[in-house]
This record gives sequence, structure tokens and C-alpha cells, in this order.
Amino acid sequence: MKKNFVLVLLSAMLAVGTIANAQVDWRFGFEDTWNQLNLLTPAQRDVLLAKLTPVVAAQKVRGVINLNTPAGGWRGMQANANAAINFSQSDQIVQTLQAHGFSLLWEFILNADWASTGNADCYNRSVASSCAPDAAHENDLYNYVYALVERYDGDGVMDMGHETPNNTTDDLTVPMQFYAIVGEVEFSGATSTSPSDYGDASRQHFWSDTIDNLLKTHRIMYRAIHDADLSGRAKFIGAGGVFWDLYNDFPDWPAVEGPTVQARLKGSNNHNATYVQSFGRMKQLLASLGNDSDGIECDYVGWHPHMPWRDIDQAFKFIKTHAGNKPIFVDDMWCNIFLQDRADAPGFTQFVSGQKIEGDFPNASISSYTALRNGVIFNNSPIVKWYYAKHARTIVKAFASVFGEGAERASLSGINDFTPVRLSAVGHINIMGTLNENFFIKPGYYAYKQLVEKLHDFTNAEEINVSSDPRTRVYKFDRPSGPIYILWSETGDAPPNLDYRIATGETVSFKVLNNVNTLKLTHIITDTANTKPQEEMLPVQNDQVSIRLGYEPIFLEEGILVGIQSPVEISLPLAFALEQNVPNPFSLRSTNNSNTFIRFSLPATAQVTLKIYNIVGQEMRALLNRRFEAGRHEVRWDGRDNLGQQVASGVYFLRMVAARGNAIINFSRTKKILVVQ
Repeated sequence: MKKNFVLVLLSAMLAVGTIANAQVDWRFGFEDTWNQLNLLTPAQRDVLLAKLTPVVAAQKVRGVINLNTPAGGWRGMQANANAAINFSQSDQIVQTLQAHGFSLLWEFILNADWASTGNADCYNRSVASSCAPDAAHENDLYNYVYALVERYDGDGVMDMGHETPNNTTDDLTVPMQFYAIVGEVEFSGATSTSPSDYGDASRQHFWSDTIDNLLKTHRIMYRAIHDADLSGRAKFIGAGGVFWDLYNDFPDWPAVEGPTVQARLKGSNNHNATYVQSFGRMKQLLASLGNDSDGIECDYVGWHPHMPWRDIDQAFKFIKTHAGNKPIFVDDMWCNIFLQDRADAPGFTQFVSGQKIEGDFPNASISSYTALRNGVIFNNSPIVKWYYAKHARTIVKAFASVFGEGAERASLSGINDFTPVRLSAVGHINIMGTLNENFFIKPGYYAYKQLVEKLHDFTNAEEINVSSDPRTRVYKFDRPSGPIYILWSETGDAPPNLDYRIATGETVSFKVLNNVNTLKLTHIITDTANTKPQEEMLPVQNDQVSIRLGYEPIFLEEGILVGIQSPVEISLPLAFALEQNVPNPFSLRSTNNSNTFIRFSLPATAQVTLKIYNIVGQEMRALLNRRFEAGRHEVRWDGRDNLGQQVASGVYFLRMVAARGNAIINFSRTKKILVVQ
């Protein structure tokens, strides 16, 4: 049944916003940039998705995959206003993703040319562009959005598969939650081949209409989404921009509209183009998205940082200045240098380029964008190895910055290379190779997986102020298992011989909590020949840690310290064992023993869980749930529960369960712990 969009329900009006600094079911997603899930055979899709699944396995749910122009957009799904909406292709995509536990993030491409014929402001009606419907077809947009959300929201009403009640194989099992409108509405949605087609004169946007019409379209779509899903679970991601490299050298930092930025907008850039009107339109868009009093337009502000990580700080300040506290959703995060070697747009840059925005490139081994592009395309091994390793480093820095500066969720672009664009600027920028290369795995794959495992359950993020130079960063992420820090510094030159284990940046010092004597330092994975991360112990003195940083980010963890074996204990244990914690009892207020240490032994590789329970059997803290090699190991408990709160004094029970191979349980032991205040 069709509904008119002017019938706005109160529950939909109230279903807005979310909490960024809280634990959510997933943080990390993917973008299928080339719509390959539309193009591959079912067997090929299964191979691709099976390789993606381990990357995000640590999350409570797999998360989303965003396809550009799913099912051909509105035009591909509805031929005219009187035609039925064709869900056959979108059903196939949803079924493919849900078979692997993924949800589809639906990106609305409003390319139905029949719906905008009366819209004189629409200047591009191609299949890849979007425009607002004219007045005669606004109800058709509402009905299209309503029908699509109703089919995939999982509320049990008209869901996918309802037409075949006796066949459950086509039923919806992983509902859609997130719906986005096209982004990159200013500063060009694509880098033009014409140097004159930049800035305010550009016609390369994915939104080919006015900002006023875009905002009106937001309001129609927001109402349709929340009318279709009265639970409020479905969320609408609003449009955003892409500033490219406007902020990549931190101009006038921390200001976002200082004199250098103003000069660039007025023409001091690679193309001598003006961006003043574009910048103003972005302000107009964000101000309205953040102001619900003029009509609610979205649940999230969408954003596309195409030149991470350095543009995120000031770009997010810009968003917050104009959109207030509206949550941020990054659904398009590119994480490497674009292989573009044009003199006026090297690396897709529009304002600056080279070492001003990269720091370590060009360098003594790779002298230019041309050398980089040719080296990667023609498979020069040292250059390819550097490029792929830089991708891994940038993924960690970009996502740490995105979450550290306040985004709630973010998706990586893209998942695998695409043969038809292999010689283009984005032909090698993904975390896996092409179909013809059996989707071979690159270092960025392992770095993203490592990042998901470290940060999937963080509840709060903040930057620790350690330097006046914005190229040095320390972000702290609070987790139920204890805080983790991600650190780097790009103040120095590229390291000698491009050995990124050599730190060339600043030495930083900062305070850590919990009276620890050491922190575990984990290096990121940047080479597919070494996929087990290197770990070492970093001393802490007087609650202060001091370390010199470099271009390669590192993880520091206060929480659990595992895999520590005494130098004299060379032989492997002969049996499973759980030792009594030391000290026991332990005091939460003591300066000497406010932590207790738990040792256990494994005669073989095993999956180990360690949990703390109170006297009535309620789980208070999950200390471990992971696989360990044979040996003697140690873990610290700081007396806090899964929510990070100190437990009350009293008796608690520590239970260890270990299983090796396919066995259910090989070993189970319980120890009593006494906590005193």
C-alpha cells in the first residue's frame, strides 16, 4: 500500500541520532567500489566474501558492505512511475551477503530520469548521477524508499521472501539497517581529465542539483525510512562532501578557515580554480543536516575522506562546527596514494602534493608520482612492496583518526582490484587482487584485520595531547579489556633504506593508568611474508611511558600481557595448569598490588578462555578468549568488570577452560580470588 510522505509519524520524528562513544555491534565495514558483487558469478562472490569474513570476525556482527549503484539505482529498479519496483537484483545481492553474515548498506542513487524531467535545476541525468524529483514525482520517491526499506528492514512485514511462505531459502535473515544518499556533493565527486573542470565550475559531482533540492530530498527520504521501520532501527546517512587534500598539510591548524585555506579556495591551488561557492554550499548542507528544527533530514552525516589520514582532523572540526553533534558515518575511506601522475593533479590532488601531504614520499627510492605509478603497474618489486606496506600503515592511521576524532562507524574502500581499471589511478589501491589473481591478499588486509581485532569493542576514544605538531598523534581507545593506544609521528623524513621500524619522528611521553610496569607494544603487519605481528615489552616508569615514534603506527596495551615466559623455563609444560593468582587477596586501593597476575600453562596449542564470576555465578570480566601456543603465559586483572568499573570487595571465582584441536574441553579449573578495598 502506498503512503504519502507528508504523513509523518511522531515515532519517526523521534528516531534520530545515536551515541558515538558507546559500544556498538560493529565499527568496521567495506565498500565494494566497483559493484563487483553485481558482476561476479555466485561461486566467485562466495570466494570473495569468504576471504572478507575473517577480517571482521571479531565484531559481534559482520557489519556492512556498501555497493555503489546497487541494482542500477532507482532507474534500474523502476522504469516509470506506474511500473512495479523490481527487487530481483537487489534480492540476489542481499541473499549473497547474508549467507556470509554481512548486511548491505544501501546507497540510494536517484537516477530515475523520468522523475526529474520537471526539475530545471538538474544538469546531469546520467545513470551515475542523482537529482531531486520534480514536484509531480516526490510521492514516487517516498514510495520507492518506503517499499525498499519495508522489504529489507526485518520487521516481519512484507520482508524479502514473504511471497513464497513455503520456501525459507529466500527469506531475509540479515536485515538492512543503514541507508545512504549519494555523497561527495561538492569539491568534485571525481577528478576530471579537464583542468578547467574544477572547483565552483565543476560538473563532476555525483549530486547534479542544488543544495536546496538535496535537503528537500533528504526530508522526504528520512520520513519514508522511519515510516517504514517504526522501531527506529533503520538509519539514514545524509550526504557529505570530499575535501580531497585541502587540509592534508594542516594549513592554519587547528583552524579550519584560516588565511591559507581561504587563499586556496580563492585560486591558490593546482588548478587555479575557485572553490568559494562549493565551500559555502558545504556549510549550508551541514548546517541544515545538524539542525533538526527545520525538519529532520538524517540520522548521520556521511563523509568521504579520500586523502587520509591527514585531512580528517580539520575536516571533522569543520563538520562539527556546522552540523553540531550529529553522528558521523564514513562509508568511503580510501587509504593510499592514488596512482595519478598528471602534472596538475598528481595523486588526484587539487591543492598541494608530494612531501607536503605525504611526508615520506617522494623519497630517495621513489622519486615521483610517475615513478610510483610505473613501478606499481609494471610490478617493480621494491616499489610494489613499499606501496602495499604504505597502504597497511595508512589504514591504521586513517581509522584511528576517524574514530579518534568522533566517527561512529567507517567502511574501507575498496575490497579488491578490478581488472578493467587496473591501469587507472585506483587500480591497485584495494586490500586484495583481482578475480583473475584469485583475490590475492595484500598487507592492508592483515592490517585492517589487526585493527578490527584491537578496536572492535571500544567504547570511547580520545586524543592524548603529546605534541604541538599535528603530524604526531596518540589516540586512546577504552575497551572492556582495558585501554589501547595507537601512536605515530610523521615529523621526520622517510627512514633510511625505507626501513619503517626505524623511528624518525618525535619522542613523546604521556601518563598511563593502573600502575603497570610494562606495556605490550605490537607492530602492525606490513608484509604478507610475516603475518604474525611482532610484539615486545615497553617499560613504564612512574606511570609514564616515553617512546620515539615514526611513520609506522604502533599499538600499546595496558590490559592483558600474554605470552610471557621465564627465561629459565625453556621446556614446554607437560600438562594443563592454572596457578593461583598473585597476590591473593589483592587490594584495589593499594599502590603496590592493585593488580593481580594469573599464570597458566599449556602443553599444546589451545583455545583458552579466562573469566571472572561473582559468588552468584554472574560473569564479571572476560579476560581472555583466544588461541595460545604451548608454553607458560600470564595475564593481569585490574579488578574491573566488563564495563570498566571496579568490582566490589568480596570473593570471586576465576575459571579457565582450554580446548585443543576439535575437542570441546580438554581442561577446566576454578580458583578463588579475594578482592579487598
